Amino acid sequence: MVERSIKQMTVREMLIEAERLTRELGEHLDQSFIPKCHELSRLVRPINGEAPDIRALEDVTVRTQAARILETETFTEALFQKLTEYCNAIDESVGRITSEG
Repeated sequence: MVERSIKQMTVREMLIEAERLTRELGEHLDQSFIPKCHELSRLVRPINGEAPDIRALEDVTVRTQAARILETETFTEALFQKLTEYCNAIDESVGRITSEG
């Protein structure tokens, strides 16, 4: 299906898509981004006041986990940018509607 540009959509269609993107972003943060950040945090933070065993924690493990977070952040940013576009377009459309009256 060919996606129409935001400018060609009705306000209702933009609101529906913005709501969908908001849900998708929330689910992504809850199910992917935040858990990956917590996983990295658990790798490097002290347990019961004791520092993690640095010898057992390989640099590659930390780098791999950090890379996973960065990949996820790229997706997060793309979703957020798309949602921002819709919010701005909704704001412009509603502004035009209210200034006409």
